Amino acid sequence: MGRFKKGIFICLFLFIFLTSGFVSASQDSADSNFEDGVNNADELSVSNEMNLSNDNLSSAEDSSLLNEYDHYEEIEPPYEMDCDYPYEMKYGEDEYFTLTSDKNDTNEYTLILTYWNSKGAHQLSYDIHLVNGTGKVSLSKVPICEDIDGMVVIKGTNKMVLLDIIFTVNGHEKLVGAKNLAIYYGDKAKFSVKVYTSYGKLAGKGVTIRFRIGKDYSSSKSYFVKTNSKGIASLAIHSTPQSYKIWVEYKNAFVCKKVVIKQVLTLKTIKVKKSAKKLVLTAVLKRNKTPIRSAKIIFKFNGKAYNAKTSKMGIAKVVIKKSAFKNLKLGKKVSYQAIYIKDAVTKSARVRR
Repeated sequence: MGRFKKGIFICLFLFIFLTSGFVSASQDSADSNFEDGVNNADELSVSNEMNLSNDNLSSAEDSSLLNEYDHYEEIEPPYEMDCDYPYEMKYGEDEYFTLTSDKNDTNEYTLILTYWNSKGAHQLSYDIHLVNGTGKVSLSKVPICEDIDGMVVIKGTNKMVLLDIIFTVNGHEKLVGAKNLAIYYGDKAKFSVKVYTSYGKLAGKGVTIRFRIGKDYSSSKSYFVKTNSKGIASLAIHSTPQSYKIWVEYKNAFVCKKVVIKQVLTLKTIKVKKSAKKLVLTAVLKRNKTPIRSAKIIFKFNGKAYNAKTSKMGIAKVVIKKSAFKNLKLGKKVSYQAIYIKDAVTKSARVRR
């Protein structure tokens, strides 16, 4: 009976041991499968990105452009050769790639340019015909792009004689027609520019242009204006009389001009006497020598406001009764003011007997 119990005990021990090992092994296997699943997912993601990258290339310009030089054999030029080109230019500018060789060189050559944009890789080719050892091709139609790669091959072959040609074509935005502006305050004036986009074409409706106006750039106030159907952006000028600078910005295009807003309001000097029966405040409103009629002027004296309109001579007056200044202290200064729209002219006078 004792042996029987001992055998049962041994069997139970073996069963528990084997069962726990199986569970442990199963868990390790599950953990391993989870990790593999993550790794496989990462690999799938990378694989898809590569495929998407290749899919971005057009059928004529496929992934072979990723290794463009693999198709060409670099050789020693048949003659001593050199080339000249702009390292940086604006789209549409009258710039050239010039190839110089020996006068006896009868080969035809091809300039091959590779560039990238959001749709993938692209190539352009230009045949170069030498005359007395020199040939050139226009770069005015090369699209906007940074780090355009180029090489020169013997035409019709994969023999590459020049490489490491790198240059950049920038956008050719333009702001045309901006001029210095001199106006009188209150005039309905606008500062306007005609806008040309990156490829030098007249902007359509809705292109956003930034204007800044102020005494200096750092403290200037910004205004964002959209072009109209004629590609023109205009900013209405409402600033008070002063000399300002106005900046216009659109991508790489920038202009700065001067805006002078001339004063139209003058306020006559008065003497303030406590013994006087009344005071008369007088303002004159003229655009150069031309009176501004029926314009509202607000006068302020000692903190109180008075309204008046200009006559046909551009003159506005208000009469201030003695009660408004009889309590002023002798020897103290009192301020008075005339306001036209948002332009204020302020003066002061010392109170006398």
